[in-house]
Amino acid sequence: MNRAAITGYGIGSILPSGHGDGRSRRYRAWRVMGARIPLLARMLRDRILLAAGLLACVLVWSQAWAQATPGLYDVRIEVADESTAERNRAFAEGLREMFVRLSGDSHIAQKLSLPPATGFVKQYSYQPLPEPVVNDAGEVMNLALRVQYNGHRIARLLQQQGLPVWGEHRPTLILWLLVRDGKRRYVMPAADASAIKAALEAAFRHRGVPLRWPLYDAADRKQLSTTDIRGGFREPLQAASARYQHGKGPILAGSLSWTGRGWQSEWTLLLNQAEKRWSQGGRDYQRVIRRSVDAIVDAMAEVYAVRELAPDAQGEPVFIHVAGIATTEAYKRGSDYLASMPAVKRLGLVHVDGRSVEFVLHLRTDRKTFLALLKNDGFLIEAEPPPKKEKSAPEASAKMAANKAEKKPAEAMTGKSADASALTPAAGKARAAPASATPGQEKSATAAKARSPRQVYYFRMPE
Repeated sequence: MNRAAITGYGIGSILPSGHGDGRSRRYRAWRVMGARIPLLARMLRDRILLAAGLLACVLVWSQAWAQATPGLYDVRIEVADESTAERNRAFAEGLREMFVRLSGDSHIAQKLSLPPATGFVKQYSYQPLPEPVVNDAGEVMNLALRVQYNGHRIARLLQQQGLPVWGEHRPTLILWLLVRDGKRRYVMPAADASAIKAALEAAFRHRGVPLRWPLYDAADRKQLSTTDIRGGFREPLQAASARYQHGKGPILAGSLSWTGRGWQSEWTLLLNQAEKRWSQGGRDYQRVIRRSVDAIVDAMAEVYAVRELAPDAQGEPVFIHVAGIATTEAYKRGSDYLASMPAVKRLGLVHVDGRSVEFVLHLRTDRKTFLALLKNDGFLIEAEPPPKKEKSAPEASAKMAANKAEKKPAEAMTGKSADASALTPAAGKARAAPASATPGQEKSATAAKARSPRQVYYFRMPE
């Protein structure tokens, strides 16, 4: 893709249409801006600024790793003291958590021999606990050790072992939870301060999944009933979740009930193209929550974690057409999102027309995995291709004349019309193709194949 082609896509398409050279088009553009027509002037100004912004970015290829999700590589571990032995124990515990978090697999320790933890630690610090805590082994913990790990090094190790990586781009999970604690029955709102809510937040934070609670106010109750939540019904859950997320991201609906003898939970995970259900029970609600969250996040990782192509494999570029990009802010949101996806190695710009942008993506994984990730993520909404423009009468006449000109040499050589009957023997059987093609024919076939239209996938920005 050369600079001239980019300039043609970026600038030529936003100037007023008409005949004449570039100078006359620029003259008409300035006349529109100088005519003091506020609406037209603003529209033209916005399109010029958009094209200028995109043109400034187009020659720079974006790397797939964007800024880390806040806290993704940070772990907090309670320790008894500041001794070396206690610190090394905490480093190893935190590293196990990081491998689970970045692989998306709660059983990763059974599939991989973990290396010494100290080589993955970037920095650490101690903080006193408000009150001493007794752990499951009966030991008194007095401090919190905060450790920041080298997440990129952990990801590289997973990739080298042929294991999937769930990178820094992670969708926010909307959680609708119906609670029956033996005293009351309610849908947990964002303002709740119960121990159950704190345990769920800690479990999802442990797995590195951003969580969002609904307000469950009058607007939510109008769209979503407790029966809808308990049943995990897709349509009302998606309708109620639309106010909390862009596009169609993941939704979790659950119920947690005290039966008199223990806790019973039911869960439904809704992705854009998948749906999974679980149940989990036990006497301790914290353990029930941890096991449930592990199953939920493991299922999410099956969609969002990416297994890289083999080092010698050459992936095909994927072309994505995104409508609804008419400002530099919209372009930044869309391009930043695509560049931050763990499946994307490089991102480039192909075409911009002031209302939409076409990107080319070079992938770390195969096309099928990437498209499944893109559709399940829900940030971009799948759209229909724009209707093809019908050719005008002069264009159609010119094409017919060109076709007739191509047929004349065949008629001159055979003395017959170059139609289907001339190419078919009298017996009705197809004429046999030559056993081998000449180098010139092979070259023509290769060129024709290269000219074949590329496949473009169509999406739009959420409103």
